[in-house]
Amino acid sequence: MPTDEYLNIVDASDKTIGKKLRTEISKSDIYRVSSLWVFDQDKNLLVAQRPEWKKHDSGKWTESAVGTVEHGETYESNLVKEAWEELGIKPSLPDLVFISKQFHESKNGRMFGAMYAILLDQVRPKIDYSQKEVSNIDWVSHSDMISQLANIDSRFVDGLEKFYTEVWEKVSSVK
Repeated sequence: MPTDEYLNIVDASDKTIGKKLRTEISKSDIYRVSSLWVFDQDKNLLVAQRPEWKKHDSGKWTESAVGTVEHGETYESNLVKEAWEELGIKPSLPDLVFISKQFHESKNGRMFGAMYAILLDQVRPKIDYSQKEVSNIDWVSHSDMISQLANIDSRFVDGLEKFYTEVWEKVSSVK
C-alpha cells in the first residue's frame, strides 16, 4: 500500500504551483500521472488488473503500468520506476515511444497524464509482475481489445477506450 508521499500540484498548463501530501489532494487539485503501454512483437497489449486495495477502480483492468508522479520525479523517471515495481521491466528511455501528455478529468480527480508505449521484441513474453502491485496480467490482441472495450460492462477502467485508440494509432504504425 502506498505511503503518504508528496505530489506536485500543477496548474492548467502543467506548471508546478505547489505540493501536497497524497491524502490532502482535493477534487479541485491537478496532479501528474504517467502510464506505460507495453506491446509485444505482434502488438498484443499487456494489461494489468488493479489490486483490491487500490482506492480507485480496484479490481479493474488498465494499461500495463500506471503511477502517480511524486514530488521530485519527472513523468519519465516515474514511468521507469513503476514499470520496474509493477512488471519487473526496466524500460530504457530511448526505447519509449511518446504518445501524448494531456489533461484528464474523471470521477477520481483531475490530472495531467503522460503516456508512453514500448514494443518488446518477443511475442507474449513472460512478465514477472509484482502481485503486491498488480493482481493479474493478460496479453490482449487489438481485435479483442476493441471488442472488450465496446462492452458496456467492460472489465476496464472508465476512459481507457479513448486512450487506447490514441495509443494504437501511434503504435500500429511503428515497424
